[in-house]
Amino acid sequence: MKTFQSPPVARDRLLRLDEVMQRVGMRTTLIYKLMREGRFPRSIPLGVRTVAWPESAIDAWVTQKIQAAMTTEPPANSSGG
Repeated sequence: MKTFQSPPVARDRLLRLDEVMQRVGMRTTLIYKLMREGRFPRSIPLGVRTVAWPESAIDAWVTQKIQAAMTTEPPANSSGG
């Protein structure tokens, strides 16, 4: 008889707000504003007044921001150099 085995799943940590702020360099107000606009990963409720973010979602957001910055043309030099 064949038994079903689920594939191994990478462990994902849950990050609290203070660690998210430290990783992305933004304060609470901007994080929640971007979340409302759909431009930042959504938090996961853990309790009545407790939320966290999956570490993988924050890492992916940071990676996307870095890639976008690297592919954007730098502004033209206005000094005429």
